[in-house]
Amino acid sequence: MNKNIILTVLDTDYPAWFSFFRNLYIRSQLPSDASFVTFRHVPAEFTSKDSTVHSEILKRAIQCFSDDCYILLLDVDAYPVSSEAIQTVFGHAREYKLVGNMQRTNCIENNGHVFIAPSFMCFQVATIRAASRTMDIFSPSYRGDVLEELTYHLEENGSRILGYEPMHCNRPIWRLHFGHNVYGIATTFGTDGQYLSYHHFCSRFLVSQLQFVLRTFFLYLGISPKRLNIISKKLFAASRQEWKQMLIALYVRTMLEIRYALGRHM
Repeated sequence: MNKNIILTVLDTDYPAWFSFFRNLYIRSQLPSDASFVTFRHVPAEFTSKDSTVHSEILKRAIQCFSDDCYILLLDVDAYPVSSEAIQTVFGHAREYKLVGNMQRTNCIENNGHVFIAPSFMCFQVATIRAASRTMDIFSPSYRGDVLEELTYHLEENGSRILGYEPMHCNRPIWRLHFGHNVYGIATTFGTDGQYLSYHHFCSRFLVSQLQFVLRTFFLYLGISPKRLNIISKKLFAASRQEWKQMLIALYVRTMLEIRYALGRHM
């Protein structure tokens, strides 16, 4: 098995169509030394009063891999923007103890702590196992969200961490540092001028799911991230009638693709 693993955990019953084109795109961009794995639903008996389902499933999924594996952990509505981005991220993970998208837990007061979020986070499994021996790094705490304790732990031990900053956002909702809102729905993150990851956010809502499906459909067709940002802005500004027309067009194109694949295109 490859030692570079792109891992998505599912703790909610998202509809299969939601991540269909996203998964196709990730597989199309996989370098030869990387694998793409999906880990599904943890049963209720594995949760506890001190832990969320999400933290439990993350813990169990990571336990499946050996210490020398490198894992790029993704939310179901996040993805690396290209094959080059995947290689860059895994390269960073070999230089730093932890790399990934920077976020804040804006729902609590923790002095504006910025952490590497499990929505797009890359690390060596040995790092997680070492930190887990002395504390619960997976569960939310009084000072942070799921896996935020890992960032605290590494910071307190002087370990090197590399955070990817928001570089483009269609609808800013949250602050990162003290100041203006800079990330939110449809955010692209990166470093040193290079786009590396995309996170849609708010994907439990149907309208966000439809936006994400359209975006990843266009992405899979080969439309550039820059062009996709323009398309996304139009999606957010679209009227109900325009949405209806776009969905009909998507349905027609999808049915044509299916008919072609089945040899019924004549």
